[in-house]
Amino acid sequence: MLSVLKKFNLKQDLYSFLTLISVLSILMPLFQFKFFYTIKPYMAVIPVCFFVGWFFRERFQVNKSSVRQCVFEKMLIVFIVYSGVSFFWSDYPDASIKMFLAMCVLSFIYFFLRNIVVNLSLDGLVKVLIISGLVINLVSLLLYIFSFLSLDGNFNSMPKGTYMGLLVDRGVPRLTGLLNDPNLFVVMNLIFVFVSFSFRQFKMSKMLMVVSLCSVFLTFSRGGWVAIFIGLVCVFVFSMFKDSKPINFIKLALVVLTFVLMMVVFYQFIPEQYKVYFVERFAHIGSASGRFKLWNNAVSLLPQSGLFGFGIFSAKHVNCDMFMSCKYFHNTYLALLLEVGVLGFALYYLPHVYLLIKTIKVMLFNLNENVVRFSSFLFGVHVSILAMMMSLTIYANEILIILFSLHVLLHSVYQREAFGEVKR
Repeated sequence: MLSVLKKFNLKQDLYSFLTLISVLSILMPLFQFKFFYTIKPYMAVIPVCFFVGWFFRERFQVNKSSVRQCVFEKMLIVFIVYSGVSFFWSDYPDASIKMFLAMCVLSFIYFFLRNIVVNLSLDGLVKVLIISGLVINLVSLLLYIFSFLSLDGNFNSMPKGTYMGLLVDRGVPRLTGLLNDPNLFVVMNLIFVFVSFSFRQFKMSKMLMVVSLCSVFLTFSRGGWVAIFIGLVCVFVFSMFKDSKPINFIKLALVVLTFVLMMVVFYQFIPEQYKVYFVERFAHIGSASGRFKLWNNAVSLLPQSGLFGFGIFSAKHVNCDMFMSCKYFHNTYLALLLEVGVLGFALYYLPHVYLLIKTIKVMLFNLNENVVRFSSFLFGVHVSILAMMMSLTIYANEILIILFSLHVLLHSVYQREAFGEVKR
């Protein structure tokens, strides 16, 4: 039995499958229920995948890959501990302890996921992400089309509501996939947009690029479009420093021009009804869907939050009590400043800055082309997620455990390079 298994790359095949299942369980929450918390499939699936990998590794004596705890992980632990301590001065201790426990659960899930992902090669992980992206985006588009046709395309008189893969918002049918928020769908889809862009040499990546961009467009998420654009521009700007030939500046100009032309051409060929939706979304850009009012409320509270803040996960409750608006502030930066103060804000974003700097160094100085591609993909995703934080409160979102796991894999490549064991 062992000799048969050795004919195949058991480690790569096994961990590719486990990673695929893990990623799909995070991004396709088919079943979930509330029991104090929202219980989601990945909370059970990822630990099971970890122990399956551990069982086969021990049973068939497969060499394991491991990586020591990274610096950014220690920084995040400090933030989580600080958030838990904020319970003692929180104005809303019940909410604070709830979020602290949720972050602890996410941390454990992250531990399992990163120890699955680190066993893959870069190419192996990219292929898993491409397959995951195709499955998620094709299912999302099919659900959207089904709901669109079922509702006969008459949305102007319909109240706001979610229908299997589609959200009707002020007469605009917005794609949500298997989530309930089109903006969160864009956040989840950023990984697939950038992996298809950075690894165009794979056959299925071109198809993924088309379906993922179509999905993002159908969300009618203005913040999502802007975030992708910012991410792409940042990737090209830093890639120009690696090779400052004039052709790179031309490439950057072509990217900007292509993006604008693509939007213009797409607008010309879409059905007339979608032009109405498109205009409708941008007609209200000045109000940012009510976000400017929420942000003004948050800014007015900043002097009161001080160095330590009101306590983790208290922003919504503060907004409700002070302004009779029981909504999140839809801005991660403002939410953190209010909840954990300047100190907590610095503790949270310090690991993000650290990771971006490390990734930029790889982009600029690493000689392995595949590693550079992966780092540019990761840099673009990370920058875009930070841009999306301007319009969403997502400091403890599931997408971050995938993002950090990808960073750990890149870090493990440093170790393999140091010992002469670099794998594509």
